[in-house]
Amino acid sequence: MMISPEEQLALKIALENRFKPEIKRVFNVMLKDFKIITVTGQTFNANKYTPLWSETLDKHFKRVQKSFLNIDKQETTEEEDEELILLALLTWREKYKETDAKLITKTSTEDIMEALRLAMADFQEQGITPTTRELTLAASAILSKKFKGRVSSIAITETQKAAESTKFIVAEVNAGLTPTVLETTEGVETLATKTWWTMEDELVRRFPFNHVAANNQKVLLNKPFTVSGQLLNYAGDTSLGASVGNVINCRCLIVYE
Repeated sequence: MMISPEEQLALKIALENRFKPEIKRVFNVMLKDFKIITVTGQTFNANKYTPLWSETLDKHFKRVQKSFLNIDKQETTEEEDEELILLALLTWREKYKETDAKLITKTSTEDIMEALRLAMADFQEQGITPTTRELTLAASAILSKKFKGRVSSIAITETQKAAESTKFIVAEVNAGLTPTVLETTEGVETLATKTWWTMEDELVRRFPFNHVAANNQKVLLNKPFTVSGQLLNYAGDTSLGASVGNVINCRCLIVYE
């Protein structure tokens, strides 16, 4: 079942919208605990929420993988290949639910420290020495805005990564390759190709990461794309060292032949 780029984008947006309330719930838990813990003078440790982020991401990744699994899968796919695809999807999910949960936690910790710093700077500017409660409430207001600002980016980025990696895994198996997430395919010959497509609108990033220039770039299936000097197996991929700026909020998609 092949659906158009516009239909794929619509599906991604629907999945993002379903994910956003789940992201908000985790942030709300963190914010509530921050108020309670910090006002008592204790040190707030955001790392304790990594398992919750991991669980939340795992649930979303499963949902996205199920939605994108059959987009490029061949009707003649054998049972052995079906099992290989499912194993690769599970392996990918286990890896990225952990790495991305840690990354989100790390960024959240930075948000917390920045909120406290900004709140304290504001009090100092007014010549006020705040109580712990006053500092906590002021920092909580700043932190709340920071968390709200991250919901959409997390939803877009994590949905993109899960959707495009699913398509990539299916394409690898269709081409007779062992999925990269399970074993390197370097040196394996294949005539299958993949092409990078943008949405070709004004929102496509141009600087400092130029996805406009990547549009219609075509490579062999087991070779990476080069986008602004960085290597990506698919849109949203960070396994080859692509930076966050090259994948965050990306809406591009890959077409396999």
